Order: sequence, then structure tokens, then C-alpha cells
Amino acid sequence: MMVDPSVKGLAAAFFYAATSVLMTFCNKWVVTTWAFEFNNAILLGQMVFSYIALEALKRRGIIDVPTWSPTAAKILVPLALFYLGNVASALTALRLTSVPVYNVLKRVSPLPVMLIDWVLRGQGFSFNVQVSVLAIVVGAMITGSGDLDLNVTGYGFAILSCALQALYLVCASKAHDIGFHANAIMYYTSILSIPALLMMVFAFEYRSVLEYPDWHEPQFLFCLIATFAIGSLLNYGLFLCCTLNSALTTVVVGQLKGLVSTVLGFLLFEKVNVTYVGGMGILLNTAGGAMYAWAKYTEKEKRVRDEHDKQQKVVV
Repeated sequence: MMVDPSVKGLAAAFFYAATSVLMTFCNKWVVTTWAFEFNNAILLGQMVFSYIALEALKRRGIIDVPTWSPTAAKILVPLALFYLGNVASALTALRLTSVPVYNVLKRVSPLPVMLIDWVLRGQGFSFNVQVSVLAIVVGAMITGSGDLDLNVTGYGFAILSCALQALYLVCASKAHDIGFHANAIMYYTSILSIPALLMMVFAFEYRSVLEYPDWHEPQFLFCLIATFAIGSLLNYGLFLCCTLNSALTTVVVGQLKGLVSTVLGFLLFEKVNVTYVGGMGILLNTAGGAMYAWAKYTEKEKRVRDEHDKQQKVVV
């Protein structure tokens, strides 16, 4: 039975949003609650888990994964690098900031996407989109001024993560345009990432990881394995959403899931040390994110209606 493409796109967006929310909290528990502050080791675990899962599903004939091609690998190297840089930056930012503040900063991601579109494609943006992004950025600045636990390094890594996320979303869309599906992108990303991550772990984290004191704790092991598994699912969901929808739609979904993460961050973790001014910044930033998602949705609906009207005129 054929499934409507719009239904596939909606399912992919929901899957990406759900795994992204879970990933945020799993990472926070691992790097903060359990103080497992080894970004390269976490990333390596996620990439190895992804590769093993893909190979197992491929051997059972459940999914189609392409054979290794040096030409394809060369094309996808930038995407793998941007992905690793984004996740490593996000892990560092999450360790150094609270979940609500982290989501405030990550919500700035539409700004670099817009700048890239403007520079590379001369893309213009509606008044509603410009206002919503302005609210997001100003809200983030106000949050920083009222954050009693302000960590400049954490803020810097969060902004870097936003920029790298914009770059790999653009790369993923281009990869799909030339024939790479989500399984292929995930497969090559895993293979290309593992050697580099192994070198980083052995160079900087090997001894510290071995000496980590909580390896005997079942709860820690459960959280760590869950981080590996959900990280792999998020990787797949991200590329699936980007290929079935678009880079921009993926960013919009990120805005909406950020609303959920912000609320849960206040409820599940320690008190967030922000002043009333910082709280107003979070509210402004969140409202800007919701406005941005709505503006992009209405623009997409208008394009669909205009295209339908054109087709109707042609028929007439």
C-alpha cells in the first residue's frame, strides 16, 4: 500500500522531534548528573551503535544500505564533519548550561540558516519571519543578561552548534537532491566518523574514561546505552526529516520541540538560576520560536494554495 508523501513527512517530523527531546535529557543526565564529560567517547558510542544497527538490518534484508563507494564518501565528508562538530558543541553547551537556557540558545538556529540562504541563494524573508527571528535573538540576549549561572563558554558552544547545524542541514538536503537517501547518509556518516573519533578518544580521553568511577553503576550504564541508542535514532530521524521534508522544515520542528524541552527542563532538573529579567528573555525567545514555526507553516500553506490555483487555471 502506497503511503501519502505528506503523511511520511509528518511522521518523520514527529519522530525527529520525539527523539530530539529524549536525546536532550539523556545527554543532560549523562554529562551532568553522572559527570561523564567525554564528548568524543559518547559520539563514538553513538556512531558504532548506528553502524552495527544498520549492518544488522541490512543483513536481514529489512533496509537497503548502499555498498561502500570512495566517490560517495568524498561527497559526504563535509556533512559528517558538520554533524560531529554540531553534536560535540551541543554536548559541551548542555554540560555548561541548564536545559531551558540551552534550548533558548539552540532556538537561534534559524538565524544562520537565513544567513546561509541569503548569501548563497539571495533568498529574501517575510516580515513575520524577520520579526520572529529578531524576538528569538533578543530573547536569547536578555536571557544571558539574567542568567545567574552565565557561562560564556557554554553560550559560545551553543551558538557554534547552531551554525554547524545549519551547515549540515543544507548539506543533507543537497545530498538528498543528488540521490542519497537517509539510510545512506547515516551509513556513511557513521563509517566516516568512527576513525576520527577513535583517534580523538585515544588522544584525549582514553585514560580518563578507563578511570571513570561509576562503570559498576547499573543506572549509569542504562543511561549511557540509552544515549547511544537514542543518539543513533536521532541521527536517523534528523536525516529522514531533512530528506522527506526540507532543511527549513527540520529547523521549524526543532523550534517546536524546543518548547517541550524548555518546559520539561524546568520540571525535571535542578532550579534554573535566572532572574525575572532572564525569565522574560526565555518567554520572549520561546514566543519568537512559536511565531517562527507558525510563520513558516503559513508560508508553506500559501505556496501550496498558489500552486494549486495555477494548476486549476491551466486545466481551465
